[in-house]
Amino acid sequence: MTQKSLGYMELAWTCPNCNTENPGMQKTCKNCGSPQPENVQFHAPQQKDVLTDEKKVAEAAKGANIHCPYCGTRNPVDVTTCSQCGGDLTGGTKRVSGKVVGATDAAQGTPAPAAQPTKAASFFRWWMLLPVGVLLIICCVVAGFLMFHTEAVTGTVQNVSWQRIIPIQEIRDVTRSDWKDEVPNGADVLSCDLKYRGSQNSPAAHSTEVCSTELVDQGNGAAEVVENCSYEVYDDYCKYTAQEWQEVDQAVAQGNDTDPVWPAVRLATGQREGERKETYKILFDTDKGIKEYTTDNESLFRQLQPGSTWTLEINPLGIIVNVRP
Repeated sequence: MTQKSLGYMELAWTCPNCNTENPGMQKTCKNCGSPQPENVQFHAPQQKDVLTDEKKVAEAAKGANIHCPYCGTRNPVDVTTCSQCGGDLTGGTKRVSGKVVGATDAAQGTPAPAAQPTKAASFFRWWMLLPVGVLLIICCVVAGFLMFHTEAVTGTVQNVSWQRIIPIQEIRDVTRSDWKDEVPNGADVLSCDLKYRGSQNSPAAHSTEVCSTELVDQGNGAAEVVENCSYEVYDDYCKYTAQEWQEVDQAVAQGNDTDPVWPAVRLATGQREGERKETYKILFDTDKGIKEYTTDNESLFRQLQPGSTWTLEINPLGIIVNVRP
């Protein structure tokens, strides 16, 4: 996202004594004469143009004012002594600046609702992540406990079973959708439509510039009018047909012994074998009841003869996570 300054706009403050709205850079209430309080909150005015008076523009550009530590008077940041009491401003408090206090229509110079796309990010504070961080730590601790804390239990093999599968594949037409530049070579494109793909800082084909403006508090009764722009990029999203290897059948073998074999496969013209899969299940009789263990380790499975005794590592969920002699 690119940013550009459009100038400065005078904010407003409300007198706590008489509830009168005053220009932000005015230090006393225009109605009752009360001084602008140190903790005053500036806000966007009802109607105001971008500043054109060179003196006010220069004052706005200086940055946050300093409140006198002796009398509380607001002073420009570039002075060293208080304009009211002559006190040394070295220990004065600098007003907070940088807060987004609203948004404005840059073309009209009038305030707009503050809820602009970029404003939400402006209110982010690091401490907002603390609850998420605490939750993640708790989840990690619980997951670690469940994963690494185990209990050793003796189990006797009661029953075993196995299954081996060889998928049979052949080339078939399939319909898919993807970005045009991701469509596979040789595919038959059926139709394409422009679809939002992302945003970037520079223009591109089929892109639209999207801008919003913010009023950024300068801490001196004025705000910088900042324009944020990016480009929404649209691209062709296409439906196409292509030929892919698809599973059309399976050859399956299974049994209840410890001597698994692969099934016989007969391939027709244009067919091939897919990735072979093997699953071995063992039931153990333990003092905690019957426990099932599943593995794809053929070598281990062949050792798990019915009637043999093994040490089982069981997690707090009652799941066997390891088997050892």
